[in-house]
Amino acid sequence: MDKSCWIFEADNVKETWNQVENRFDLEKVNDKNYKKETDNIDLLQPQRCSDVACRVSPYYPRYFKYCPNCGSSLISTLGPNKLPWASPCGTLDGNRSFSNLKWVFGKDSHGYFKLPDRGGQFAFVVTGNERLLAIDRAHGQLFSFCVTIGEWIYHGAIPGIKLPPWAWLASPCPDGVAISTDEGPCWIKVPDIGQDFRVITLSEKKTYRAIGGAALWEDVNHKQIALAPVLSGEGLSMAWRPCSQENPWQAVEINMEGFAGEDLKLNAPTLNGGKDIFWSGKEGFIAVRMEQGLPKAKFYKWDRGHKGCPEFAPYRDLSGMLWQLCYDNEDNHYCFVQLSHSGIQDSKQVDGPHLCIGNKSFMTDKEYEEPWQEGEALDFYPEKLSLVQPLLYLSNGLLYFEVQNESKVRSFVENPGNYSCRLCIRKTVGGEEVLKEGLLTKSPWDAEIFLFNGSLNLYIASQNKCWTWPGKYEEMSNQQ
Repeated sequence: MDKSCWIFEADNVKETWNQVENRFDLEKVNDKNYKKETDNIDLLQPQRCSDVACRVSPYYPRYFKYCPNCGSSLISTLGPNKLPWASPCGTLDGNRSFSNLKWVFGKDSHGYFKLPDRGGQFAFVVTGNERLLAIDRAHGQLFSFCVTIGEWIYHGAIPGIKLPPWAWLASPCPDGVAISTDEGPCWIKVPDIGQDFRVITLSEKKTYRAIGGAALWEDVNHKQIALAPVLSGEGLSMAWRPCSQENPWQAVEINMEGFAGEDLKLNAPTLNGGKDIFWSGKEGFIAVRMEQGLPKAKFYKWDRGHKGCPEFAPYRDLSGMLWQLCYDNEDNHYCFVQLSHSGIQDSKQVDGPHLCIGNKSFMTDKEYEEPWQEGEALDFYPEKLSLVQPLLYLSNGLLYFEVQNESKVRSFVENPGNYSCRLCIRKTVGGEEVLKEGLLTKSPWDAEIFLFNGSLNLYIASQNKCWTWPGKYEEMSNQQ
């Protein structure tokens, strides 16, 4: 049996492939043995034969143009990854509106996306180099998905995450991801082939506990800094680290004027125009502004008897200003309170709690351009015993859950249970369409949408199932 060895070197990566007749197998990367159980071969961008009847080798080096077995052209094993995105709480600016992305949902066109074999209650993250990560929040485990072999790769254990789902947010970079844990902020270095999995935490000289999700700030030179609010025996601090090389985490004190040890369970961070970062809690909010690459943070207590509702994501108005839902204990009504780095707290009364996805808000089955606008909502449908839980805005309409037999937003948020729901799309033109019946959800944070490898995916944590709708590349690319 003829056997030969092929060696390719480019971009500081050396690949060694073995050929037995017309079958090719990856043997080493940078002189280290390739192990499919721990190494994600997607990073090498392998190719496969375009002739589906020819599968002598499942994949070939990206340096080949034609199949060594049949002569057909080779194509990438990675599907079209238009607008890869995943986040439990929307993008870091709080927006879940993709106006340039059209998705075509054919009848009964969905399939199932494979989940990691062990664990559950996953949250998904897409890194800057388009790697899909699954973080098992229940057991502290990290996985990455390998498209080439269609399997999840287990990378290792991470510190526990006990923040409620509405407070948690991961910040991805090309080479890793920042998360908030019970041991403070944590930087997970996602390994390349042949590298070790590593976790970078804050100094062990103090005991820190993260009290809000991790944010990511980027300057005009694209230098990225991860941040997370933490609590220690000495008070409130803002942890931060530059997202490059081997930089350690550092912590700076937060100006706590007016802070009296209140409950500081904060929500996921929201960025305002790339300049300010906010975390809201029941008793007040933290505002951070980056000045000369360093965080300047201050805690502001809510004014005039307001009580924050951090379970609700902030709303961004037409001018880009952020507003947090609060309850006014003095006047017994809900209101949106302005978030500002200067502490200005203008407020606007609303008719009840609203679910927000950036610059849109929803109450029962109504959609509002502004939560405090007078008169009817933009879209009004006949009253029914259900409410709209918005998931994602596409160019062809709103993707949402219709939560059946429930019309009170506050009850849905505060009382986890088995709510019957169905996945629907409210089309920009053409009314509404039901995409999937017979679903169950426990809360607004039970369901997660993510876009990866040319598919739109819906994961429901309480059912530990993930449905997938493949996209049509031509239609998607025409929308870019």
